[in-house]
Amino acid sequence: MADTERAVRHRQLLSDLLRADARPSEIRWRLVELARMRASVAECAGRVECYSRMLTEGRSTAAAHAQSVLAELHTEGALASADVVALSRAVLARPEKKLVRAQLTWLDRAVRGEPGCASAAARALAEAIETTADIGLRERMARIITRQLRVADEQTRVDLADAARAWEIEERFPLPPRAPLARFSVASTVLETVDLYRRVTARHHDDWSQDERFLDAVIRFTYRDRDGLSTALGLLVDHEVPAAQQDPSWWQRQQQRRWCAGQPWSTRTLAAIATGAVRYPPRGPTRSTPLTDRMAEWGTLVLEGAVLPPFALATPTFDHGGIDAAELVGRLREYAELGLRPGPVDFAQALVRVAPTSRPEVLLMADALRSPEGARLAAWLRWDHSDAETDAFPKYLSAALRGPPPNEHGHSSPLPDHQLPIPEVQAAWMSWVDRDRLSRIVNLPGTKGSQVHRAIVAALVSEDDRDRAAGVDALVALAAADELRPELLARALPERAPTRRLASSLLDTRRALGAHRTWPLLAAILPVLFASNPTPGLPDVVASAADCARKSGARGDLPGLDAVLRRGGASRLAAAARALSVALSSS
Repeated sequence: MADTERAVRHRQLLSDLLRADARPSEIRWRLVELARMRASVAECAGRVECYSRMLTEGRSTAAAHAQSVLAELHTEGALASADVVALSRAVLARPEKKLVRAQLTWLDRAVRGEPGCASAAARALAEAIETTADIGLRERMARIITRQLRVADEQTRVDLADAARAWEIEERFPLPPRAPLARFSVASTVLETVDLYRRVTARHHDDWSQDERFLDAVIRFTYRDRDGLSTALGLLVDHEVPAAQQDPSWWQRQQQRRWCAGQPWSTRTLAAIATGAVRYPPRGPTRSTPLTDRMAEWGTLVLEGAVLPPFALATPTFDHGGIDAAELVGRLREYAELGLRPGPVDFAQALVRVAPTSRPEVLLMADALRSPEGARLAAWLRWDHSDAETDAFPKYLSAALRGPPPNEHGHSSPLPDHQLPIPEVQAAWMSWVDRDRLSRIVNLPGTKGSQVHRAIVAALVSEDDRDRAAGVDALVALAAADELRPELLARALPERAPTRRLASSLLDTRRALGAHRTWPLLAAILPVLFASNPTPGLPDVVASAADCARKSGARGDLPGLDAVLRRGGASRLAAAARALSVALSSS
C-alpha cells in the first residue's frame, strides 16, 4: 500500500472508530485492521488529536487501543508529559476501571520522568478522587497524590494538604441509590380483560400478576360497564358453562347447580358470575388463599345483588405486591364517600401489602378517615408490624405473620411473597440462604429489623462465595437507604461464627462502603467475636478494623480489646490488636 493510501486509510479507520453510532462488531473489525497496519510512531504522531479524542470519547475497546498508542508515543518522546496530564482529567472520569487503572500508571510514570508536571497531575487527581466511587481506585489515587505533593509547587501543597489528610481520615463517595419501584399495571379496557381471561384459563402459569390483574379488572368493569363486560367476556364463558342463559328453565338451573357444586372459586367461575352466566356459588373444594377468598367475597356480593365496590382495595401498586400508603388511604376515602365498607379479606390483604410510613401528609390523611378501617390503617402505618395483632386476620395470614415455630427449621412460608411483602416476615421464613429472595427483601419498603439482619449474617458466613457476595450487596443496599443497624448484625452472629468467611465478607464490605461506613459494623461485631473463643479468621477481622479505625478517625474504647492485648505474644492477632489500639487512641 502506497504511503498516500496508508495515510488515507489510517485517517478513515480513526474516523470510523470515532463515530458515535458505530456498532461493537464494526469497532472490533476496524481495530483489527488498524493493528494489521502496524502504523509507525511517525504516522501515529501525526494523528495525536484523533487518538486523544478516541481515548477520551470513544468506546472502551477503541479507547484502550488509543491509550496504548499514545503511551508508546509518550515513551518515544512524541507526546509531552503535560499533554498526558491534560488527557488524564477526562480519562479518569470514565467509568471503565481498567482504563482508569492504566491511566493512573501512565500518569505516575510521566510525573516521575518529568517532576515539573507534578502540580498539574496532583490537581487532576484531586478532581478525580472526589467523583470516584471505587474504594480501591480512590486509595491508589490518594497514594499517588501523596507522592506527587512532595515535588509539587508550594501553592499546590498548601491547596491540597488538608484534602489529602481528609482522604486519609475519611473516604467520602456516594452509594448507589435504590432503584425506583416498578409499577403494577392494570387492564385499562374490557378487551384487555378478555385477553387476560384467555391467558389465565388457557394453561397453568406461574405469573401471579395475571390472576391479580384479572380480579382487579373484573371488579372495576363490573361496576363501570357490566353490560360491555358481559357481552365481551360472555362469548368465552358461555362455551364453558352449561345452560348459560338469561332465563334458564328448571332443568337448566339444575344443570347449573350440579356444575357449580363441583367447581372451586377460580377465575373461570368468577367470570361466569360476573357475566351472569351462573347464579349459584361454586361449592367445589377450594384452597383458601387471599386471592380465592377475595374472589369468593366479591362473587357473593354479585350473587346476592348487593351494592358492588368500584374497585378492589388490595390491588397492588408495585410489582413486588406492595401498595403505596397514600393510594390505599385514597381508596378507603372513596369507599367512605360511597357509604361502602370493605370486605374483611380484601381489607386484610390490602393492609399487609402496605408498609409503615413516616410521611406526615399520609398519616394526616389516614387520621382523617372516620371509618373503623381507617382507624386501623392509621395505626398500622405507624408501627413496624413486628408484633402485629394476628387474630384480626384470616387464619393463613395470621400464621404467616407469626413466622415459623421457634427453634424449628425447614419451614416455608404458607403464602407467596407477593401476598405478604413485609420484609421482616419474609426474612423470618428464610431457613436457608436464598440470594435472589434476599436481594428482593432488602429493597422492599418497610422496617428492616432483626430478621432481615439475621438473613444477611447467614449469607455473610455462608460457605458459598456467591452467598457471601449477596450478603455484601444486601449490606450496601441497607446502607444506601440508611437502614443498616450494626447492633442487629452483631446480635445475629452465631455463637461460634466461621470468622474466616466473615472476614472475607467484611473485606468486601470495606471495599464497597469505605472505612467510615464499615467501622460501625466492626465496632459492633468485634466485641461479640472477642467474647467467643479465638478463631482462625479473627486476626484478619481485627486488622481490617484497625485500618478502618485509622482512616475513619474513630476514637474510644472497644469492649474486649483490652483482654486480647493483655494476652500479649507475637501472634497475628496480638499484632492486629495493638494496631487497632493505637488507631483508637491516636490524637
